[in-house]
Amino acid sequence: MEFIWSNNTLADFIMREQTVHLWKSPLNSSPQTLDYLFSLLSPDEITRAERFYQSKHRHEFILARGLLRIILGRYLGTNPNSIIFGYSSRGKPFLADFAHPLQFNLSHSAGLVIYAISSFKQVGIDLEHQKKIDSVEDLAKRFFSPQEHQYLIKQSDKSPIFFKLWTAKEAYLKATGEGIAGGLDKIIINIKEDGNLCIGEPWSLFSFSPETEYYGALVVSNSQEEIEISAFSLSDDVDRFYLEQDRNH
Repeated sequence: MEFIWSNNTLADFIMREQTVHLWKSPLNSSPQTLDYLFSLLSPDEITRAERFYQSKHRHEFILARGLLRIILGRYLGTNPNSIIFGYSSRGKPFLADFAHPLQFNLSHSAGLVIYAISSFKQVGIDLEHQKKIDSVEDLAKRFFSPQEHQYLIKQSDKSPIFFKLWTAKEAYLKATGEGIAGGLDKIIINIKEDGNLCIGEPWSLFSFSPETEYYGALVVSNSQEEIEISAFSLSDDVDRFYLEQDRNH
């Protein structure tokens, strides 16, 4: 499935029932915006940021979490730095201080971040940049079910189906809150005759490509027919988005 990504960054930020909003953004900004986003982080987020040895990875973490706070702040009508996150036993973040049904999840890879904001009880998203893997079949045998592995080895181009299956499994484990420790090999993805992927009820799976050479998967706890998805892109200008939201808060 492919989404139409709107560049309208002045979205209404109203989360209606049966709705999922996707946001994607490049993880780059001016030093001034980076400093501002850093100022929004909680002490535990700052500690996590400082654990990154490479400045590139540290800056990407700051941008991903700072943008998350700005986006959530607009939906909740509150200051981004007042948002308090709680974490499940497996590390999935959630809103700890709002009696609000809003759910969210995020994933970033190779300079791109994607967020899922939802009114549903459970939502998970995963993003992977396509990179060359020398041992695709070995990895599939280790982490995929026998049926998935057999399907993959029959494909002439194995890389796309590998990343589609991998992101689907990760998104599901993130939706349930189990995380990767839940075991990729324990999650069975059904492959239809047309090659599309699905998970059993009550879960809906959407596989998509947010950018060239990127694979994404969204998993939502509801039937696919009842889900409305809107997708928004920050294009290449995180700084403009920050200024727009700052003026309109």
